[in-house]
Amino acid sequence: MSVLQQLDGRKLLCGLFVLALTNLPPAVLAHGDSGAFAEGEEHHHDEPEAPVEETDVGQLPSSTDDGGQWPVVEVASSLIGTVLVENRAPQARVPAYARVVPRPGAVRDINAYLSGQVSEVHVRPGMRVEKGDLIASIYSPEFILTQRSYLALLENEELKETLREEGRLPNYKRDARSNLRWWGMAEDDILALEARKDAVEHLDVRAEVSGVISEVFVAPGEIVRAGDRAMESFVVVGSPLARIVVDGGGRRLQGSVYADTLATLNDETRVRVRADDGEMHDLALTQSVPAVDSTNRLGRFLVDLENPNVLDVGRLVGLELLTRGEEGGWLPRDAVMGQGTGPIAFVEVSEGRYERRTLTIRDYLGGWSLADAVSAGERVVTRGKTLLEGAYRLGDGAGLDDHHDH
Repeated sequence: MSVLQQLDGRKLLCGLFVLALTNLPPAVLAHGDSGAFAEGEEHHHDEPEAPVEETDVGQLPSSTDDGGQWPVVEVASSLIGTVLVENRAPQARVPAYARVVPRPGAVRDINAYLSGQVSEVHVRPGMRVEKGDLIASIYSPEFILTQRSYLALLENEELKETLREEGRLPNYKRDARSNLRWWGMAEDDILALEARKDAVEHLDVRAEVSGVISEVFVAPGEIVRAGDRAMESFVVVGSPLARIVVDGGGRRLQGSVYADTLATLNDETRVRVRADDGEMHDLALTQSVPAVDSTNRLGRFLVDLENPNVLDVGRLVGLELLTRGEEGGWLPRDAVMGQGTGPIAFVEVSEGRYERRTLTIRDYLGGWSLADAVSAGERVVTRGKTLLEGAYRLGDGAGLDDHHDH
């Protein structure tokens, strides 16, 4: 066979192949959302395929920037699933942790108003004390000297007679007793000193209110410097020995969350926490602090405890933040596709007809997105988005009747 005859034969085969391609029906077979749409894809037909009908549809309208009609894709397929757009995002449950802290007005310091050496500490953090309970004992030579001066006055009859003749004895004794009270002695302690006629070496510091000890600042053997106690200067500085959370003063939860969660907290956020007795408490969010810590990128929130005794101060507890978004068009994140022009969603306008809308995402909450261009009550596609996107990109108005059952 000559070379010219071989070339003529190849031309004939190519012509027949092109003719066969032009007679193929304009159909698109797409299965699922995971496959990408591509032209010229090779198909292997190991099994006979179901017949595909050609759907006659009109020209696809194009979208406009002035609020006009969105592009419509017509596809009838059992692969497409839709869900309803909500007016508000369903309640999201966000796990978090918080520490039980006292409210600022519920914390007081227990001070020593004399300098000396701590001889004994009678409390520890977490311990409950009642008003008048012993907190610590302090040894002070100046305090011992003050007691002995008072006892010397009571025993010095000659001095008392002189003061009595001058009319200064009542005032002198009253000032001496006031000096002892200034050092921290109660009236019962002064009466016991007069009866015992012997100075005590340690001054007992007692709780002025009932509550729970949250911190202890001193240890036995440490020196306490409380400032000047001289009566003529009237300077009282005091040195804190311990810190107490007053009964009935209130407690709160102080928690931390990531910045994206912090942005979803609002006045309607509820906090669910389990108390020490196992009972669940549903509380209102008191405050969310808008500032984010630059080191750990966490924001803070506060929750007042209605019953301050349900949780101990200092305890770390797990909780749930129950949040709801603002009103608007909330659609599942599964309904949103990321395209080069921005996020889009397919909205069902009638059976087998879907509008391809470009979205502006305004907020996120759990698995939901708040977006413009959709309204509550509409249905958006969550399954079969890639199928619709492929049909849209054909751009020739062709539809698809898919009668496969999967």
